[in-house]
Amino acid sequence: MTEIGERWGTLTKEQQIYLAQTMGGQRQVNQLMALFDNWTTYSELLNVSLEAEGTLAQKNARYMDSLEAKMEQFGAAGERVKNSLINEDTLKGTYEVLTTLTDLLGSFIDGIGGGGTALLGLASTATYVFKDVIARELNDFIVNFQQQLNNEKIKNQDIEATRKFGKGQGYKEGVIENLVQNK
Repeated sequence: MTEIGERWGTLTKEQQIYLAQTMGGQRQVNQLMALFDNWTTYSELLNVSLEAEGTLAQKNARYMDSLEAKMEQFGAAGERVKNSLINEDTLKGTYEVLTTLTDLLGSFIDGIGGGGTALLGLASTATYVFKDVIARELNDFIVNFQQQLNNEKIKNQDIEATRKFGKGQGYKEGVIENLVQNK
C-alpha cells in the first residue's frame, strides 16, 4: 500500500480507478482514492502520530519511575490484597451484628430509665469497684496539698525574714542572728 501511495501521482486516472477497485472493491473506491490523493498528508500525520507515541512512551516511562507512580502502584497492590482478604458479605454481616448490638444497648438504656440512670448505675459500680484506689488517691492529694501549703508558708517566712533582717539573709540565718543578739 505504501508503494502505491508513493507512486499514486505518477499513475493515470484509469490506472488509479482500476487499482482502487481492485484493492477496496466497489464500496471502498472513493475512500481509497481520497487516501491516495492525500498520501503526502497521510504520511506526515502518520509520522507525527508515531513520534508523539514515542514521546508519550518516554514520558510515561519517566512517570512510572517516579515516587508518585510507585506510591500509586503500592496503593493499588494494597487494594488488591484487601479485596482478596476481606469478603464483602462477611463485612456486611459484621456491620449488621454491630448495629443489632447497638440497638440492644440503646433499648437496655431506655429500659432502665435513660442515660442518666445508666450513668448513675455505672458511676456507683465504678465507685464500689475502685473505692480503695479512689481513697488512696484522695489521701495522696490531701498530703500533697498540705505539703504545698507548708512550702508556701516557709517561703513567705523567708521573704518576711529577708525584709526584716536585710537583703541576702534568709529566714533561718535571720532568726539565729536575732536569737544571738538578744542573749
